[in-house]
Amino acid sequence: MPTLLIAALVVCLPLVYLNTTLDPAQPIRFLILAIALAILSGTLIARLYRDPSKHDWTVLRRLIFPVCGIYVLISAVSVFQAINVADAIYDLAKVLMSGVLLVCATLVLSSDKRATRLLTKVMLISGGLLATIGVCQYYGIAFTDIPGNGIPVGTMANKNLLASIVCLVLPFGLYATLRFDRAWSIVGFLEVMLSLWVILLGQTRASWVALTIATAVMIPLYVIWLFRSGLTPASRSQALKKLLAVAAVALLIILGATTGSILRSGQDSVFTRVKSIITHQDNSSQERLAVWSKSWQLFERHPLSGVGIGNWKIVCPGLGLTRTSAETGDVYYQQPHNDYLWVLTETGVFGLAAYLLVFGLAFGYAIRVLRQSPSHDEAIFVLLMLFATVCFMVDAFFSYPRERVELLTFSTLILAAIVSTCHRLQKSPKKLSHGAVVITLTVCLLSAMAAAVVGVIRLEGETHVKTAWLAKTAGNWSEVIRQVDQARSPLLTLDPTATPLAWYRGIARISLNETEQACRDFALAYRDNPNHPHVLNNLGTCAELGGDHNQAADYYEQAVRIAPRFDDAWVNLTAIYYNRGEYVRADSALLHVSSNFDDPRVISFKQMISERIKSARKTTGDPALEGRP
Repeated sequence: MPTLLIAALVVCLPLVYLNTTLDPAQPIRFLILAIALAILSGTLIARLYRDPSKHDWTVLRRLIFPVCGIYVLISAVSVFQAINVADAIYDLAKVLMSGVLLVCATLVLSSDKRATRLLTKVMLISGGLLATIGVCQYYGIAFTDIPGNGIPVGTMANKNLLASIVCLVLPFGLYATLRFDRAWSIVGFLEVMLSLWVILLGQTRASWVALTIATAVMIPLYVIWLFRSGLTPASRSQALKKLLAVAAVALLIILGATTGSILRSGQDSVFTRVKSIITHQDNSSQERLAVWSKSWQLFERHPLSGVGIGNWKIVCPGLGLTRTSAETGDVYYQQPHNDYLWVLTETGVFGLAAYLLVFGLAFGYAIRVLRQSPSHDEAIFVLLMLFATVCFMVDAFFSYPRERVELLTFSTLILAAIVSTCHRLQKSPKKLSHGAVVITLTVCLLSAMAAAVVGVIRLEGETHVKTAWLAKTAGNWSEVIRQVDQARSPLLTLDPTATPLAWYRGIARISLNETEQACRDFALAYRDNPNHPHVLNNLGTCAELGGDHNQAADYYEQAVRIAPRFDDAWVNLTAIYYNRGEYVRADSALLHVSSNFDDPRVISFKQMISERIKSARKTTGDPALEGRP
């Protein structure tokens, strides 16, 4: 049953989505994973008492498990640094589930060699379905109603994430192509080709770089092993022929993308995208570099403790996300598009060290397997799992795979496959006490159950969040208030863009002329996310209505410091300066407002400020004096 449960999880998890939440994938998949892990942990505990010989429990002595536990502990401690504890707990639950899956999956895979082949088959099915959906979306054949950002997205809600997951699955297709019987070998070959096709169609540069580096690393290792393995010339020749066949068809697909024959009209050429990787001159690269720079500044301020897991998106904007699309106050970054900077800024240098050590130990186990003269089957499997791990780690440098539970699930299963293969070849001579196993699995069960509780609350809450969002769009303010009241809880205070739910309620109450209650909501929103430009703008308005002009100016100035092209805040700041009699500062603030900003106050302020400055020039001869406090 444990093996089948893992197999079902691999196939179903990336395919499930809901239209009732703003993020169609994340909440429901989080809950499904938590429930599956609770069942898996419970099953292993039952088997420990009923039939302890069914699993090799000594695999838990491997160093990777205490290191993983240290990373979980550091992440848990970082919660105390978090401004927003609700999102910190949510992200901590993801880390916990990864640890639980690593323990349970390694126990299952190390005790049943057939489980590795089943895992390969279900990975092929899952990856093949995702790639097929993506290709069909790209050409408008089918699945175009699945929600997502860009095309092709598959069922991943984002084309970068689709490319990331098919990159992880592609090595399983190569393994099936090289080592399975004829039928599954063909399935594996088709999965590899479909994966390459959708990665090229999506033009996700992070995946291109990841595949290129992983291939450059793995091919020499495979060739070296092949000629040192003692295989017969006939066996080596057969293996190389299969690889050449894969390479030949892959080259045809790449040529099709390069010439544009398989691309839609109007799409950037492959050469343009490749050039942008080298030059970094496109807008996307420039924005990413700017966000990385701010993230590094954030690390320098909190090098040891970090800002708290799940809180990068709250703290980093406070440094001002200049030279990015977030300058307008309408775009909100949820992560720095670099998992290592993400871990570093949230959990500190020790958190990143533990995180990297988990992967380093997996690499060490893989090298140990290759040095132990394994069978051809085991060697190829481990090499391809290394290929997948390199893909994941390179992709994580440019993207954010650790945000998504399905990518965490797949990457963790790959690590478990490496550890279990190593353990089968070299079992630990020391036994693990029954009590230690019971404690480990009990912690896993309790962690999974706690994550399931978080998942239920978040899923129900985010359903109300989407309804509130739709009600806001329709101007149904009473419904916005009702839905936010039902959505907001100690475990859910922000929507997927890091906008406080209390802010939506404040906007609704302002629209209903309930000013005092609205200002209380904006103050609550500020507590949940003190660096949200719209929250700061509305707090400034509340302070201004309360007669505290200096406090209002502080809020508006903080808003434009975070979002330097936030027109509404600049206009409000202009009003503050004008009312203070600081006409030159008001004129300077008004210059920051974009020419296409539709607000009747802009024209009025231009006329009034111009008149005041002319009057000051006649009186003093130095209009700059009027701009000084």
